[in-house]
Amino acid sequence: MKYKPDYPPKQEREKTPEEKIDDLMRSMAVEINAKIIKLTGHSLVEEKNNRIRPNFFSKKEGGPYVKTRKVGEVGGEDSSVMTIQEDNDFVRMKISGFSGAHEESEQKRLGVVGETKEDREQQVIDLWREKKENSKETQVEKIITFLLYKFLRERGFLVVRTAEYDDYEHSVDTLIIDENTGEVVGSFDEVLDSFNPEDVGVKSSSKWQKILEKNVEGRGAKIKYGLTFEVSEKGKKLVRRELHNVPVFFLSLSSKDFEELLTEINSDINAAFGDAEIEIFNKLIESLGQQADGLLKENPPTIIKEKIDKLQKTLIKIRQ
Repeated sequence: MKYKPDYPPKQEREKTPEEKIDDLMRSMAVEINAKIIKLTGHSLVEEKNNRIRPNFFSKKEGGPYVKTRKVGEVGGEDSSVMTIQEDNDFVRMKISGFSGAHEESEQKRLGVVGETKEDREQQVIDLWREKKENSKETQVEKIITFLLYKFLRERGFLVVRTAEYDDYEHSVDTLIIDENTGEVVGSFDEVLDSFNPEDVGVKSSSKWQKILEKNVEGRGAKIKYGLTFEVSEKGKKLVRRELHNVPVFFLSLSSKDFEELLTEINSDINAAFGDAEIEIFNKLIESLGQQADGLLKENPPTIIKEKIDKLQKTLIKIRQ
């Protein structure tokens, strides 16, 4: 008989924080897309990062926007509205500026090679995107979105990351929509270690001033790639349209809370809620309530006040 050595079982490599969070995004995207495909025949979010797909809003997929215009075309249908391709070009232009993609010194520093200037610029942009996706700030944004979705989906809420265009142009990261009423609960900018309950109502707080600027002076956010639902006796219909006057709030995690979540959270959406998940979710909801109360004291425009009043009723429902 040939001797077979008894090797110890192979140990699986522990996943990196980035890989764990990518798993969360994928499991969330698969579930969201399965639901939206039943309603529309098309997927809503990108599986890799759970962002709204701009092409979901193209006329080809039943949306309101033109995907691209013919070369040299001027005017015509929807000429006053930027096409999806033009929005993508806008995002690329923004990232090119942030990354220094057009600068030869940056290209050399990163060691990119390519036959054309455009090739080299694209490589710098790709590297910058990858670095941003793996940054702790983006990981916080993703894990908060997942946490909100895990808690709220069974209560009839859709939680999604905004299209990249709305992130860069309108500075909002996440949308929460009440599927039962069609109301957009709010839009959110997730941050790390930079907004505390004590900031609410404090004139010297730069973050609170930013909230006031967006909601009181700016009358809320505009979201081009927005969603809502029309609910009737015939059922529920998803509506793709531009949203206006959407209240904007900060959702913040401390580094300690982030690490606790990362340790405990499970990419299985149906896994039982852990102690840290429950505690941190309640903190986020409490923070939203405090920000809403603080905004109402600042005499916001009527349209924002009405939406904050609805938000407060929604928060009561969520807390039950």
